[in-house]
Amino acid sequence: MQSDVTGDCLPKTINGAYVANTALAPATNTITVQVDVAKTGSYVVVSDTINGYYFHASGVFAATGSNTVTLKGNGTPLSAGTNNFVISYDSSICDIAVTVLPSGAGGPAAFTLAAGNCSAVINGTYSAGTPLNALNNTVTISVNVTVIGTYSISTTATNGMTFSASGTFASTGVQTVSLAGSGTPASNINTTIPVSAGASSCSFVIPVTGLIDYFPRTTNSNWSYEYDDNIDPADTLYRKVIAPTLSALGNTYNIFMPNDGSGLDSNGTYSAGYYRKSGTDYFEYFDAGSYIGYDNPVWGEYIFVKDAAAGTNWKSGAFTGTYSGSPLTIRFSYTILQKDVPISITTSKGTVNYTNVIVVEEKYEQFTGGTWVDVTSVVGYGKSYYARNIGLIKYEAFDGTGALSYQQELRRYEIF
Repeated sequence: MQSDVTGDCLPKTINGAYVANTALAPATNTITVQVDVAKTGSYVVVSDTINGYYFHASGVFAATGSNTVTLKGNGTPLSAGTNNFVISYDSSICDIAVTVLPSGAGGPAAFTLAAGNCSAVINGTYSAGTPLNALNNTVTISVNVTVIGTYSISTTATNGMTFSASGTFASTGVQTVSLAGSGTPASNINTTIPVSAGASSCSFVIPVTGLIDYFPRTTNSNWSYEYDDNIDPADTLYRKVIAPTLSALGNTYNIFMPNDGSGLDSNGTYSAGYYRKSGTDYFEYFDAGSYIGYDNPVWGEYIFVKDAAAGTNWKSGAFTGTYSGSPLTIRFSYTILQKDVPISITTSKGTVNYTNVIVVEEKYEQFTGGTWVDVTSVVGYGKSYYARNIGLIKYEAFDGTGALSYQQELRRYEIF
């Protein structure tokens, strides 16, 4: 059985109204608990008998891991009050408290919510793309009960999240309710969750932390760049992610489409790159032959940026081909020069200050004489600047002497 440090069953849901001298209905008077199953097979989960009633469930576990079990209520509560049941499964136990209302008080409760922020206490951490856990992602709110009875509170889905609770108010006055979270936050924004009960309403704010992504690849996201210091009212370089994907090397890549003034080719398939992410590594699938200048295509992938500490260095695999008929083997060497630094960029749209930028240096090495040799002094090198949750904001190309020969800078973007 799953329980917290106090022994309470978690997560748990108590369904139906429990009223003194009213027989339980097994179809509606139920409780649900989570059971960690190590071996499939038949099961029996039971409670002890308290105040004239008990709970029972039996069946077959078809899968190991966490399973939800619904126990049906049986019997008739004899008197009002709170009854603490012990739920047993094999050698494990946990506790559940069930509140019994006085005879004749089985209707819905009447209550109002605390104004403003619901007197809310936010529990747990919330990250974009990470599912909520009913054990840890909870919000405690305050209510003022004027008529005892059953209650059910559920928020509408906002930014992929929903919070809900149900149970019984056995006394009037100010009380707290714990709402359990479910769903998955979609965006890294502070999310206002509205709550309503009768004529009263309030809201609380869930701080959703950022989905750290230094190279977003979501469909329809797009970026516009300016070349060098070219102040041109028209886009000079445009990149957009389209919905179709590419399968290669056993991986799935997002497709970036360009418009550099010439538009797409007649088949609409001209691509500005194929990209994927695995863990904290970002990959491009590309034709190294075309990029390096080989006589024939040489397709492969390489890591172009990592979410790693400043000073981290990595090498690409070797790309081997022929250059004007002569064998040539090249690889890329990357170093993170700076991590999470501020960078300011000025374009025809004005100056924008970016934060949390990774600066990556790209150099080239040639395999010759049985060793890898740095050829920076011959072919130059590049620097790429990636802003968290925005993508590439700047690229600089330097010649063999270290002089800047070309750059492109982000002037606007949309991330979906």
